[in-house]
Amino acid sequence: MRGSVLAYPVANLAHLAGLVLLLGGIGLLDLRLLGALRALPLSAVVRYMVPAAAGGLFLLIVSGIAMFAADARALAVHDGFRLKLLLILAGILNAGLVHVFWKHRLARPEPGGQVPSGLRIQAAVSLALWCWIAVEGRMIAYG
Repeated sequence: MRGSVLAYPVANLAHLAGLVLLLGGIGLLDLRLLGALRALPLSAVVRYMVPAAAGGLFLLIVSGIAMFAADARALAVHDGFRLKLLLILAGILNAGLVHVFWKHRLARPEPGGQVPSGLRIQAAVSLALWCWIAVEGRMIAYG
């Protein structure tokens, strides 16, 4: 990363693209689960946004590892970076729990469009976590 003039900026741009895909995909799904955007069929949101979010997460992880390599020693002891990693783990765990417990409901939503309260809570947690992770990532640059 330090041997190239372009490597870090490209990794940073890839990280930003991954963030847009993740927050766009999971954010749209979470908002739909919370009752917004009711005109969008839940099954279609799941079908298109979950793969976009997963691709964004993959891009974030790959580019994040590359950027970490540029300054690993300083980042490893940075409290904000360690918090970000814990929050990422929590976000991935929450997404996994949604997949395990609610996959059948997301694949075939009820005709009335009712979303169970447990799923709404997990959607709110998801939205809050991923936004907090994005803010925490930006704050690393300033602290």
